[in-house]
Formats: sequence, C-alpha cells, structure tokens
Amino acid sequence: MKYPAREAEKTRQSGEFSPAVSKSGPEKSPKPVDLLQNRKDITSSLQALAEKYSLAEITLATDDGLVLASSAGHDVQGDAAHYSQIIKRQSAPDDPEVSLFELKHRDAGVIGIIRMSTNLPQNWKKGIREDTKVILQWWL
Repeated sequence: MKYPAREAEKTRQSGEFSPAVSKSGPEKSPKPVDLLQNRKDITSSLQALAEKYSLAEITLATDDGLVLASSAGHDVQGDAAHYSQIIKRQSAPDDPEVSLFELKHRDAGVIGIIRMSTNLPQNWKKGIREDTKVILQWWL
C-alpha cells in the first residue's frame, strides 16, 4: 500500500534516522576509535565519533534548536535551528548529505545532525546512536 508523502512522514518512528534520500551502502565495520579516553572535551569525542564512522561532521542539539556540541570546525547554529524544525515536523532532511536522529538524555530531547558525503551504511545507524548516548553520559 502506498501512502501520500505526508502519511509516510507521519509513520516514521521517533528516534529513527531520517535521511533525505535512501542511504544504504555495503555492510562494513566502523574504524576502531576510542571515543572517551584521552579526549579533552565533548567536541573531541564527537570528532572521534566522526572519524570512527567516516562522517563529515556530527552536531548534537536540543530539540528546540540550541547546539550542545559539534565535531564541525564552523558555526552550526543555523543547522541546529533548521533541523530541529524538520524533526518536529517529522520530515526528511532537505539536504541529501544530512541524516537526522533523535534520542533522550536526562529527560531532554536531543537531535543528531550527521553530514556525510558518502552513503551511511544501514548497519552503522544503531552504533552511531549508541555511541552518541555514551558520549553524552560521559560529558554531560
């Protein structure tokens, strides 16, 4: 059964990755990178996460659009504000290089904004979410 675009958006489960386009690639393993030890702050842990999964960058923001931390070396406040609204509308990102996910940390909603120029392997999505939770628990 086919649903109109809006119905399909509404059926997405909370916390699920929402890529702008289908990003399934070959099954492979992430790099063995320690995310916490010898890291000076949450930014360096997110940079390690980006390295582990070959991400261009990852940004964590509150569900109302405020940046918590980012691996990016530039201002990402605009992305945080924009993609928090996309998440609220339960829409797919408007950029094919962006994937989004949601999680809870200390009863607060957190969104993950991933930029990746290559396909995000399906088997990495759960690992990225779980590693993000570990980073948040360690630093915040």
